[in-house]
Amino acid sequence: MDYLKKKEEIKNVVVLTLPGGGIIVADIIVQKLRKVTNDNFEIIILRKLVTSYNKENAFGAVMEDGTIFL
Repeated sequence: MDYLKKKEEIKNVVVLTLPGGGIIVADIIVQKLRKVTNDNFEIIILRKLVTSYNKENAFGAVMEDGTIFL
């Protein structure tokens, strides 16, 4: 991991992932990043807003605090 050698160059890392296996992969990435940064690993739970005609077609999300993103 030569690109992660300089700790002072890595700040405010955000790892985005999708549920259904993605959190496990993100955790592995964060564990590797913790060797060079002290950023926290936080999980944000959201619910996908889907269209009535296609459950895979999302038009937004509702966050756990009720915030809606379209």
